[in-house]
Amino acid sequence: MSDLTRSMAKNASAASVNRYPVPYYKLQPGTSMVVRFLANQDPAELFYAQLNEMSLPFGGIVNSPEDDTFEDVTVKFPSLTTWGTPDPILKDQKKNWDFPKDSPQRDLARTYYFKKFYYMQGIIMTGPLVEQNEPANPIRPFRMGPQLFDTLKGGLNESMEYAPFGDTHGRDFTIRKTLQGQFGNYSTSSWSFRERPWGSTEQNAVDKYGPADLAELIGPEPDQDVVDMTWELYQASLKGEPFDHAKWGSHFRARKAFGSTPATGSATAPALSDEQRDATLLKAEALKVRATTKKTPETV
Repeated sequence: MSDLTRSMAKNASAASVNRYPVPYYKLQPGTSMVVRFLANQDPAELFYAQLNEMSLPFGGIVNSPEDDTFEDVTVKFPSLTTWGTPDPILKDQKKNWDFPKDSPQRDLARTYYFKKFYYMQGIIMTGPLVEQNEPANPIRPFRMGPQLFDTLKGGLNESMEYAPFGDTHGRDFTIRKTLQGQFGNYSTSSWSFRERPWGSTEQNAVDKYGPADLAELIGPEPDQDVVDMTWELYQASLKGEPFDHAKWGSHFRARKAFGSTPATGSATAPALSDEQRDATLLKAEALKVRATTKKTPETV
């Protein structure tokens, strides 16, 4: 058993999920940060957890504990495909993918299709990022869009004798931010060519906190009551209705559309990463919001 496996096993029961993701998207263009990524709590599991996130548009909020609003808002929640379960919303929209690319039906299918995000965990080794409320636990989650994750995963090749997440033969990963148009670009990010054993920073963090179970960042699959509620949300969204806080506010939060502050009566929204902006940039048209990102549907 390796030192890494022993450390993980010792801390598995005590490990708690750090829910403060690293805002790497706040890096200034032309800067970078070095991260040491860790394996999942159970090294036999994948080194990442995938979230398929739905984003439903609504024409405002009603029955809020504060003031209502009629500005466009969105409600986000995991698609059932996150857990390998067929999603009734995707099934209902599947017929619309058969229409021409520029048709309203195809736009509607894009709006109600999920966006992919990937969760990993690691420790920031160096970088210019300054956070006001940096958590005590340095093992942080990273919520990545497809571009950064594909760059990271694509760098794992046969030339690596060992996986880069280990304590003795691991490697650092450098997140580099450039600009592509007005959006952040992370395609020049890369793994180090050299292995580097853990230093005291990594070892102390694992000894004290232990790596987390990444599946906990996504949560358990919803029960049938919540699934039924998401179907109600979907039907209301299709009709262009406002989000009814009295009916759904106990389980879901509505936020103002991209580029705005949180909607009245909702919780504070986290800053969006550049990948999220690329994936969720929406164009308002009446009470319907049409996604600008065009993508091919996957098997539902």
